[in-house]
Amino acid sequence: MPVVVVVMPVYNTNPQFLKEAIDSIVVTQTYRGPITLVIVNDGSTNQRTVQYLESAEQMNPRKIRVFTLPENRGVPEALNRGL
Repeated sequence: MPVVVVVMPVYNTNPQFLKEAIDSIVVTQTYRGPITLVIVNDGSTNQRTVQYLESAEQMNPRKIRVFTLPENRGVPEALNRGL
């Protein structure tokens, strides 16, 4: 079964919203095949966002990968980097 890769750009997002989005993709997804969530931190300056992303990746390193851009480049650039 092929791996489904989902790319999610993030910039200074509230950790509660991140949790809901990540859970909907990784935990409550009805698709039962392998899923990899690639989160692209688009230069977030909010430390709560950065800390949450780090902890989410540590909690599920087989399904979640976080890549951080050094500065905010916008959604198109973040999506391209994620792909």
